[in-house]
Amino acid sequence: ADGNTPTGRSFGLGGTDKIAVYAHPKDGYASMSMVSLDPLGLGEENGIDTLSLEGRALVLAAPYIAVDGVNEKGVTASLLDLSDGETHQDEGKPDLISTLAVRLILDKAGSVDEAIELLKQYDMHSVHGAKQHIFISDATGDSAVAEWRSRQMEDNRFHVELVVTRSHICTNFPLYQEMETIPCDRFLIIQKELDGKSEISGKFAMRILSEVYQYETPTIFTEWSVVYYQNDFTMDVAIQTDFDTVYHLEPSDF
Repeated sequence: ADGNTPTGRSFGLGGTDKIAVYAHPKDGYASMSMVSLDPLGLGEENGIDTLSLEGRALVLAAPYIAVDGVNEKGVTASLLDLSDGETHQDEGKPDLISTLAVRLILDKAGSVDEAIELLKQYDMHSVHGAKQHIFISDATGDSAVAEWRSRQMEDNRFHVELVVTRSHICTNFPLYQEMETIPCDRFLIIQKELDGKSEISGKFAMRILSEVYQYETPTIFTEWSVVYYQNDFTMDVAIQTDFDTVYHLEPSDF
């Protein structure tokens, strides 16, 4: 509504330290992203203090395990888990794991279409025992979901193909499936909120996120909700559903 395209994303897993990361590779675009440090074994529950000498050394790997972010061209990428098995593509292309796919998009893509073309160049592999799909958007308001569908061929071999679905909404089920009803209440809530609206503000996007946060168990809950502003390269983030405390970040804060 203010001429600044927003993309909102909530990340839910379970209590871990989390950080915002600014990266500017010499041969790529600058980006800001959110990172859960649990895969690096960091945080009180994992036994390694993030601010210890060992912790600070491990944090140097954080740019490569980002699960969502925005780059200076206004492209966002968000990684979401699915529940049905793993993805291991074998088309003879260079291998790429899904968290590095987020980094690839943030570093190299200037639009949704460029991001999709980049993904086509690699064999995708999921991480931590679950399939993932990637929600991608850009500053023009274009958005799509990249997914990897496994199909059994006539010779009984399985072929894994990249499927792209144009959508402004993405939760934790594959969009390429034909379905009579949407199997996710959060998707339906977002859909209802966006219905009939041609323009929304970042505050409105954060309000939608506040309506669909997760608290499934004491160990699985929304760790952060973030709104990326794609025209002026800034972000708002709320930690662990504290929507009354929103941190506004821009590159000069890092």
